[in-house]
Amino acid sequence: MYPKVKYSEARKEEIINAYHERASMRGIQRIYGTAPATLSNWLKKSPDTDNPTPTTCKT
Repeated sequence: MYPKVKYSEARKEEIINAYHERASMRGIQRIYGTAPATLSNWLKKSPDTDNPTPTTCKT
Protein backbone atom coordinates (compact mmCIF):
# COMPACT_ATOMS: atom_id res chain seq x y z
CA MET A 1 0.00 0.00 0.00
CA TYR A 2 1.28 3.43 -0.91
CA PRO A 3 1.11 6.42 1.43
CA LYS A 4 -1.19 9.30 0.43
CA VAL A 5 0.87 11.93 -1.38
CA LYS A 6 -0.40 15.24 -2.76
CA TYR A 7 1.33 16.04 -6.05
CA SER A 8 1.51 19.58 -7.40
CA GLU A 9 0.21 20.18 -10.92
CA ALA A 10 3.78 20.86 -12.10
CA ARG A 11 4.97 17.54 -10.66
CA LYS A 12 2.05 15.69 -12.29
CA GLU A 13 2.96 17.24 -15.66
CA GLU A 14 6.60 16.25 -15.19
CA ILE A 15 5.64 12.63 -14.47
CA ILE A 16 3.13 12.44 -17.33
CA ASN A 17 5.71 13.91 -19.72
CA ALA A 18 8.23 11.30 -18.60
CA TYR A 19 5.69 8.59 -19.42
CA HIS A 20 5.05 10.10 -22.85
CA GLU A 21 8.80 10.18 -23.49
CA ARG A 22 8.76 6.36 -23.46
CA ALA A 23 9.27 5.65 -19.77
CA SER A 24 7.44 2.57 -18.50
CA MET A 25 4.92 2.68 -15.70
CA ARG A 26 7.26 0.54 -13.60
CA GLY A 27 10.14 2.91 -14.31
CA ILE A 28 8.09 5.90 -13.25
CA GLN A 29 7.07 4.07 -10.09
CA ARG A 30 10.73 3.49 -9.23
CA ILE A 31 11.95 6.99 -10.15
CA TYR A 32 9.13 9.12 -8.77
CA GLY A 33 7.58 6.79 -6.20
CA THR A 34 4.19 7.13 -7.89
CA ALA A 35 1.67 4.34 -7.51
CA PRO A 36 0.72 2.69 -10.83
CA ALA A 37 -2.98 3.42 -10.24
CA THR A 38 -2.19 7.10 -9.68
CA LEU A 39 -0.34 7.37 -12.98
CA SER A 40 -3.09 5.45 -14.75
CA ASN A 41 -5.72 7.86 -13.42
CA TRP A 42 -3.68 10.90 -14.46
CA LEU A 43 -3.24 9.51 -17.97
CA LYS A 44 -6.96 8.86 -18.32
CA LYS A 45 -7.66 12.49 -17.36
CA SER A 46 -4.82 13.95 -19.44
CA PRO A 47 -6.18 15.93 -22.41
CA ASP A 48 -3.00 15.49 -24.49
CA THR A 49 -3.07 11.69 -24.37
CA ASP A 50 -3.77 10.09 -27.76
CA ASN A 51 -4.45 6.71 -26.18
CA PRO A 52 -5.91 7.29 -22.68
CA THR A 53 -5.40 3.68 -21.62
CA PRO A 54 -1.84 3.30 -20.30
CA THR A 55 0.13 0.27 -21.34
CA THR A 56 2.59 -1.66 -19.25
CA CYS A 57 4.66 -2.84 -22.20
CA LYS A 58 5.90 -0.43 -24.82
CA THR A 59 7.51 -1.47 -28.07
